[in-house]
Amino acid sequence: MLHTAQADGVAPLVDVIGVEALAQMVADRRNRRIQKFTSDGAFITKWGAEGKNHGEFTTLLGVAVAPDGSAYVADGFNHRIEKFALVP
Repeated sequence: MLHTAQADGVAPLVDVIGVEALAQMVADRRNRRIQKFTSDGAFITKWGAEGKNHGEFTTLLGVAVAPDGSAYVADGFNHRIEKFALVP
């Protein structure tokens, strides 16, 4: 677990369970969000909240990025994998 990074300046990364190294994305299970960073580690954007609707998560299991740049997020309790189009 990573407890010290201040990522977006609002809440630290807590209970990190998935890192997509090539796209610099982190799945933060406890905060129920995905965060994206530059290759230098600077915060770019985040998305996610607790819930069952699109873009909301309950139990993040991981994040992966496809060759076309789409992000796939696995959410265990909601029994789904969601696809997100990332804007460059």
